[in-house]
Amino acid sequence: MNEEAKNKLKKVLSSNSKNPLIIVLNEDVTFENSVTINATVNERDLHMESMWQKKIMLRHSDKHLFLVINGLDNIEIDEQNKFSHLLKDRRSGNFKLPEYVQIVIPVKNKEKVSNQIKSLSLLWEVK
Repeated sequence: MNEEAKNKLKKVLSSNSKNPLIIVLNEDVTFENSVTINATVNERDLHMESMWQKKIMLRHSDKHLFLVINGLDNIEIDEQNKFSHLLKDRRSGNFKLPEYVQIVIPVKNKEKVSNQIKSLSLLWEVK
């Protein structure tokens, strides 16, 4: 990603910190201060106390933390909807995301993202 795209991405992230953000780009991107959930996580495990939740709570002193959902466009569209409550209510089971956590979903193909997930998120294409 070139410098101009990196700067635009920083602006988009900072100006939309309360909204889940789908980022469409052709390359892998790394987010500093992040906790990652693999999109292939079992739905049951997503809603039970898990390692990603513990990592978030351990990082409570961070001013800003990204929750990155990796590989969403690599799983079936129907399976993607297991993330709906997390995106809509910022909640997974009994766990509520702290205010300092921003949800980011990097994808390579926006056409492979469910309409429900798109409706709960902002979409930004890196060009």
